[in-house]
Amino acid sequence: MQGSTTYIIPQQFWQDAGLSASQPKGHLLFEGVTAGKGQLVLVFQTAQGQEIGEGPGLWLDLKDIKKFYQRGKAQPENIAAPNGNVVGPPSVSPSYVADEISEQLKFEADPNEEKKAVLFVHGWSVEYNSYTNSAETMFKRLWHQGFKGRFCSLRWAPLVVNEIWDIDVSAGEYNRSEHRAWHYGESLRQFGNAIKGEGFTVSLIGHSMGNVVCSSSLQKGLTVQN
Repeated sequence: MQGSTTYIIPQQFWQDAGLSASQPKGHLLFEGVTAGKGQLVLVFQTAQGQEIGEGPGLWLDLKDIKKFYQRGKAQPENIAAPNGNVVGPPSVSPSYVADEISEQLKFEADPNEEKKAVLFVHGWSVEYNSYTNSAETMFKRLWHQGFKGRFCSLRWAPLVVNEIWDIDVSAGEYNRSEHRAWHYGESLRQFGNAIKGEGFTVSLIGHSMGNVVCSSSLQKGLTVQN
């Protein structure tokens, strides 16, 4: 529904709900499809369309989930792969920046959040949309389990392989991405320490090659709870 659209719940719903004297309550589940504000009002009518009652209404403020969790992005994004057996440090020291996506989707901290944070690091050959989808699924499931702290995620720049079963290509890109992952441990260390600087405890979750980033950050001095 958008604007002032009216939706009429079919009579069959109430029949299928099995309402009775011992089970007098029916439940409705509403799912938001776009961001916005509005009032949801339930109006009761007879089968002939005569209004017989109206609820008090509920004001809703639906927001994009990206406003509810904190995202960091490892820098620089173009760390060169080793040249043969010669391995040197990146030309630019690894760091991180806020990954706000757009001005409209900046992270908004919950003023009532508990001072514990979960920091997620994705794995190899993950495109951006897949990364955010994984992060947001994890965030929702933690929230449904009662987690009221801050969820955070770090985007780093693995080399994305379009055809995972091309063994020759995959092996080379995997190794080059692992090289990057070790360097991005410094980005994660800085991001984790910035979160801790706000008074949070930090727990790490690494998926696949994301654990290389995590272990590198621990070697570089990041201390975490779990």
